[in-house]
Amino acid sequence: MDPSFQHVPAADLPILVQTSAVQVRVLVGEAFGVRSPVRTASPTLYLDVQLPAGVEWALPPLAAEMAVYSPEQTLFINGQSISAQEMAVLPAASVVKVQTGPKGARLVVIGGAALEQPVRMWWNFVATDRARIAQAAQRWSEGGFEPIAGEMDRVAAPPWRD
Repeated sequence: MDPSFQHVPAADLPILVQTSAVQVRVLVGEAFGVRSPVRTASPTLYLDVQLPAGVEWALPPLAAEMAVYSPEQTLFINGQSISAQEMAVLPAASVVKVQTGPKGARLVVIGGAALEQPVRMWWNFVATDRARIAQAAQRWSEGGFEPIAGEMDRVAAPPWRD
């Protein structure tokens, strides 16, 4: 797949409400029968989840590898306390119980297929091949990606380091 950029307006991202008022926005990938319009190069999962106070939510295995992260609230995963700003890698191929405290929680669920190793990242580009990142960086600096409709300013990449 060639390097690309895609802008999807927030209003186009599907939101579903499950039992106990659990709200799930599917940012990337597919979950609970709903698919995000965001294109991916490999199976990828990225969910924005809002859980009310005191709820226990059964999170099924939606991807081969998954993790959860809450920026502000403590979570309980299968009874184990996970502090805010701590990422928890979930056991593979099993349903996990996610519980909230008295304030509820907002969290993300991330995951996907296992990646070829090693994975490299530079600025907004991620690949297993350093040459592909260099190619994408060059293409960005030459204005080779589609502009975002309605955006007037273009963000310059930091200087490429070989």
